[in-house]
Amino acid sequence: MPQCIREKEDMKITICSRIDHLKDTLLDIARYIYDNPEPSFQEHRAVAILTKHLAEVGFHISRPIAGLETAYAARLDCGSEGPTVAMLSQYDAIEGVGHVCGHHLIASGALGAAMALSTLADELCGTILQIGCPAEEGGGGKVIMVDGGAFDDIDATLMFHPYDRTVVMNTYHAQQSLEFTFHGKAAHAGGAPEEGINALDGVLSTFNAINALREHVPSDIRMHGIVTNGGQAFNVVPELAACKFGLRASTIDGLNDVVDKVQNIAKGAALQTGTKVVIEKGAAYYNMVNNRRLGEILQGNLERLDVHVDAFEEESTASTDYGNVSYVVPSVYPTFDIGAFPHSEDFQRASISPEGLATMILAGKALAMTVIDLLFDGESVEAIGSEFRRSVAGES
Repeated sequence: MPQCIREKEDMKITICSRIDHLKDTLLDIARYIYDNPEPSFQEHRAVAILTKHLAEVGFHISRPIAGLETAYAARLDCGSEGPTVAMLSQYDAIEGVGHVCGHHLIASGALGAAMALSTLADELCGTILQIGCPAEEGGGGKVIMVDGGAFDDIDATLMFHPYDRTVVMNTYHAQQSLEFTFHGKAAHAGGAPEEGINALDGVLSTFNAINALREHVPSDIRMHGIVTNGGQAFNVVPELAACKFGLRASTIDGLNDVVDKVQNIAKGAALQTGTKVVIEKGAAYYNMVNNRRLGEILQGNLERLDVHVDAFEEESTASTDYGNVSYVVPSVYPTFDIGAFPHSEDFQRASISPEGLATMILAGKALAMTVIDLLFDGESVEAIGSEFRRSVAGES
């Protein structure tokens, strides 16, 4: 075995040992973020504790990033020049619900990998980044960061997500939210209904037309909505009503097509009911484009860790703003099995269980080992970049 390969494998053994040494600290941080849930763009406590520990091991902290106060970039230059590899984290919770998506595990796992790698920096070539990304749960933090250039000049990014299956490459769907606010005219519903214009009718007409559309869209399309304002009293014709929809498709082009159709439905509902509609579009989350070569390197490290992999590649109808990152830099998004599907009570319990926390430690090891591979092997980084450039150009 060549000396460099033997050295690399020795470093992987060392990095796993160092993450084990950090275990108690990482578990405490994961529990702290879980116990102090913060909604999108308000994750100040999480950022404070994460950046504190990164700074203590030599990372240079930059914040805000792209104008976002709860985004950060922690940078550590290694002993020699080489590629730049970033491990991403997210740490927001759903307001009023808490951590039902395991972001406390994502943040702590990436932190552990970065802290352990800092102890080997003098033996590696390149730059290690740990980038903290706010507001994944609908706020589109990474979308804003991509637009602000936060991922420029990076050779590869890695991030993991707890899930109900272990999959090396999940191809998440594109997503966009649309909010429709209908304006009508109030009147007494019993005494003079003819003088009113019912804004709720605009909302109900929108729902009915979208339900009719379901039969005539491709099978990958998802359309789900809620009424956010249905009026205040049953005996008053509602002068204002609103609804919000999430739309998903397997590709960004498919998403744009259904977004246009649903917007036209809302405009038609306003015309039909005599109301006026105001349309607000949320950030568009792109579908996830995983880099296969990067996935293969990660899979090799999962095998070294004796992790059972359910599938190398799998389609998920969930969505993430990490998809936008995958359009500008080679990326891979593995999931790690903690025994439950996100956004459920079972998942929330599993994410703070001893088994869920142990999986976070395992995921941190897989990320750190993959970073070692990339900072050790320029040819692999070049192959990853070549594949990415072909995918951006639309080549197979």
